[in-house]
Amino acid sequence: MAAVAGTSFETVIPRKKFKELPIYIAENHNEVLPFIYRCMGSKHLPLEGNTIIHLDSHPDMLIPKGMPADTVWDKHELFSRLSIENWMMPAAYAGHFSNLVWIKPPWAKQMMDRAHTFLIGRHRLSGEIRLSSTEAYFLSEALYSSPAELDNSRQVILQVATVGAHLFSPDKKDDFQELGKMFRQYIAREGDPFILDIDLDFFSTRNPFRGLYENADLYSHLRELYNFQRPANEQDPKNWEVRTGVQTRKEGKVICPWTQMRHLVALSLPHDRLCVRTSDVGLSFIVNNLVYKTELWSLFLCAVSDLHANSGLILSTGVRSK
Repeated sequence: MAAVAGTSFETVIPRKKFKELPIYIAENHNEVLPFIYRCMGSKHLPLEGNTIIHLDSHPDMLIPKGMPADTVWDKHELFSRLSIENWMMPAAYAGHFSNLVWIKPPWAKQMMDRAHTFLIGRHRLSGEIRLSSTEAYFLSEALYSSPAELDNSRQVILQVATVGAHLFSPDKKDDFQELGKMFRQYIAREGDPFILDIDLDFFSTRNPFRGLYENADLYSHLRELYNFQRPANEQDPKNWEVRTGVQTRKEGKVICPWTQMRHLVALSLPHDRLCVRTSDVGLSFIVNNLVYKTELWSLFLCAVSDLHANSGLILSTGVRSK
């Protein structure tokens, strides 16, 4: 759900004013973006530099895989490439969002509470959207790029804050006065426009993977497999590039172990057996800042090798040992 507030502000281009606050409700979260674009097209929102206040259990700030950065200039093609987890950053690259304020519940741990500024632009090698933020959320998806490798870059401010701490610690209370001061950094004057975006899972959500094949304790094994370790020396940009798979092969393709795994693996549960089928595709993964090459099946074999024999878990692979 998204609402557009504030319309009486000074600018070179005159803006229109809604008689009533518009509220748009969508099933999938990325489907609110066309409504926001309509408000910009009708001049109720400025074309650039908007502030979005995002209440959600998830950041929704990834970037569509394999999407050329220039796709953002074709809104119909852009909307067809978006999903619930990746609809905000393409709009930020286009300049429509400059201030991203994520208000999250205490169980959301994807990012640290802080404000930081980074650049978003078109990666010179891949032609896709990348950014210079060193948040683990972006690093683990191989979205990091050094500023020197970004063309057509622009600045984005990301503010993350948690509310509802009392849900886990009854002695803690939210400081809404401080929260109000934070908002006023981005909405300084009465009438300044902003977008209030609310996902209902901000109020209540669950991790769908925790109950996945509990008898096999699959969640804990997958969690270890997808674990992301930050570099010990965070001051050296080369560590970020190695850690996130930015180093490339000769053909210029970016190596990203986590995202490759998601695309290549299909989980199914015929009757009481779990089959993990993989493609005959090699996978690069990273240990201690070094890039190694392995077949996908062997990585899964390591992950499930210590499962109890009576757990009902069967590993079925479609690759051959070489």
